[in-house]
Amino acid sequence: MDKRIRLFFEDRTDPKLRLHPLIGKFRGYWSININGDLRALLIIRGDQVTIFALLGTHSELYG
Repeated sequence: MDKRIRLFFEDRTDPKLRLHPLIGKFRGYWSININGDLRALLIIRGDQVTIFALLGTHSELYG
């Protein structure tokens, strides 16, 4: 997780992150790929980023 978080702050556009906004009940949050099927949720407001310790597989978080 540490490597991906560092990568996020170095280059949010890196395709490894698969950074994308969420919809539905998670509208307002963003998701990044941590490893394989693990995800972390973020809130991005301008220069402020809040990283949630909410990690899980795609189906655990969104299913």
